Amino acid sequence: MDAVFFYLFLFFLCVLIIFYLTIVKPKKREETARVKAEELDKQIQELSQRVLVVTSSTVPGKEIKRVIGAVTGVSKTEASTDAEFKLAEKEALLDIMQKAIELGANAIVDLKMTTGSYEKRVWIDIGSQKGYRMVSKVTYTGTAVIV
Repeated sequence: MDAVFFYLFLFFLCVLIIFYLTIVKPKKREETARVKAEELDKQIQELSQRVLVVTSSTVPGKEIKRVIGAVTGVSKTEASTDAEFKLAEKEALLDIMQKAIELGANAIVDLKMTTGSYEKRVWIDIGSQKGYRMVSKVTYTGTAVIV
């Protein structure tokens, strides 16, 4: 009888662990990513007063006085959820803006975003993932200029 209770206890413990890892933990990660993204939005707004960012090769109504060179911004977050991907986009944008300012630029032209995805090992097998999950990083590239 004691063995039955022991195995039932182990079974329910495993169910609770799986519930935590598949439901609770991802929701916490989503919320954490949303909060961080809001903080980065404020920083991006502040930097946008110092550096103009456009996807075109020219700045409407302004003349490019000097081309400084290529700049790149890469996210730190390895995104596997929508909220984390939005956070990764903001991290990469903030990174490229900061690098352009460090180079003395007041604008970035030809801004382009790319993503890269890869498998990252996780510590537990869940479903068909076999210990891996897909994550993405975001990279922005552009040209730092003075207008």
